[in-house]
Amino acid sequence: SNLSEVVQRVVPSTGPLSARTAAAVERYVNGELACNYDSVADVYAQLGLALQKDGKHKKGSAMIEQALELCRKLFGDEDRRTGTLLHHRGVSRVSEGDLGSALVDLLMALRIKTECVDAPAVEVASTQIEIARVLLALGSAAAAQSQLVAAAANLKKAGSSAEAQRLQVLLDKSEAQCKEPQVLDGFKYDAPPTQQRSNDSMPSPKNGK
Repeated sequence: SNLSEVVQRVVPSTGPLSARTAAAVERYVNGELACNYDSVADVYAQLGLALQKDGKHKKGSAMIEQALELCRKLFGDEDRRTGTLLHHRGVSRVSEGDLGSALVDLLMALRIKTECVDAPAVEVASTQIEIARVLLALGSAAAAQSQLVAAAANLKKAGSSAEAQRLQVLLDKSEAQCKEPQVLDGFKYDAPPTQQRSNDSMPSPKNGK
């Protein structure tokens, strides 16, 4: 089948696969995904992400595009899974230098995620951080700040330290770019020490330098 050919062609070029990707491929090879198109879409998506991680951005983008097309047919344009794949395609387009298209994808992904009651706050925050990264690259520091502050609130809501380091780097960059900061005003996001894993270890954002 077409997917079998994709698996055989892609897997050798990706290097070590993530556990999830390897499990998905194994299930497909064993015939367990033959009639489960939801899982087939997941195989496309995971292989696409593996390719991107290996620096093969165009091949990875093509795989994610196929996953997105299939997901839209299965679940519609407003499904959370569609939003997740739009996020991945947006990140892929950033890697390819297509910032305009990336921003469109990421904003669509954010709208879908925020309208889905079951979307984890961490996932919403991840998309907000990617949007901020694009906005900073486009020179829109103030708009990026708004996204970063919202992302910090979502991470705090989830009690998660995920993305904390990258979030602070972007906060500092946006503050440096914005000559008259109106959103942050010295806002700092304090990540917990890496050795602390408890959900209760997420401190609140603080105002004041």
